Amino acid sequence: MQKEDWKKLIEELGRGNNEVLGVFYKRHALYCFERLSRENKCSPEDAEDIFVEAIMNMREKLLSGKEDMILNVRAYLYRTCHNTLLARLRQEERTRRKLRDIERFYYDSVYVSENEQFDRVLLERTMESWQQLSERCRDILYFFYVDKLRMQDITGLMGFANSNVAKTTKARCYKKWTAYAAETNQAGRKEGDRC
Repeated sequence: MQKEDWKKLIEELGRGNNEVLGVFYKRHALYCFERLSRENKCSPEDAEDIFVEAIMNMREKLLSGKEDMILNVRAYLYRTCHNTLLARLRQEERTRRKLRDIERFYYDSVYVSENEQFDRVLLERTMESWQQLSERCRDILYFFYVDKLRMQDITGLMGFANSNVAKTTKARCYKKWTAYAAETNQAGRKEGDRC
């Protein structure tokens, strides 16, 4: 599309005529659906939902003046779809993790016996050190050690440039976590000596 065509499109959108977006839907929907399904194992329903969200995102950017023309609409829409999908997956994983933590702490607190007191203290200290990590560090460690994801999968999921960057980040995060754990454990021992 030429710059003049984009101006006309933006004018139509400004008048509330969203039907002009149908052209983009027809041209690019199948491409985005197939890539989301093939590369990200996205269901057809989710792919369509995400694609519609990408079209609406493009509409908002055009109307707000952040974009006055998009040189490669197909690439723009797929990139928006991909980023939306990754954000949803991260949010779903955070929610699942929080639910598991809540369940674990609830059941631990209800059923802890005196013999399990040491394990409970160790768990609490581990969780204290875990909370000191950044959310990005917690995510990469969780994906690798708990969900057993491969570094290639983590690279795509978290948006790293390549798997070497992801490996280096994971190693640094693990080193921070063990350092925090050692500090927390040391502080706990000193506190126990005072009692």
